[in-house]
Amino acid sequence: MGYADRQLTTGESIAYRARQHWLATVVNGRRAWLLLVAGLAVLVLSTQVKDPATVQQLILYAGLALTAVALLWIGLIFWDWQNEEYLVTTRRVIKVEGILNKRLADSALEKINDAFDLMHRGESIRSVVVF
Repeated sequence: MGYADRQLTTGESIAYRARQHWLATVVNGRRAWLLLVAGLAVLVLSTQVKDPATVQQLILYAGLALTAVALLWIGLIFWDWQNEEYLVTTRRVIKVEGILNKRLADSALEKINDAFDLMHRGESIRSVVVF
C-alpha cells in the first residue's frame, strides 16, 4: 500500500492510476544527458591524447567525474519520476510527488466538472477545449 492509498477517505476508491510518460525524464534531464555526452566525449578524448601520462590521466579523471555526476543526476531524475503519481478516484483527482518529503495536491471532481461546463458554455476567461 503506497502513500496515495493511505490518503483515501472512507468509501473512496482509485479508478485510474498513472504517471508521466518516461520520455518526460529526457526533457526534464536534458542538461544531465548533455553532461553525460560531454563526459563520454572527454573519456574518448583521453584515449587520443599523446601528451605526457599525467595530462592524459587528468583528462581521464575529468571525463570519469563528468560521467559519474551525470549518471547520478539522471538516476535522481528517474527516481523523482518514479515517485510522481496521478490518481483519479471516485471523489477527486490527486497528484502525489516527492521522494522523501511527500506532497499531495487534490481537486474535487465537482470543481473539475464545473470548470468543464463553463468552458463548454464559453463563459470562462479562456477556453482551450474546442467543441
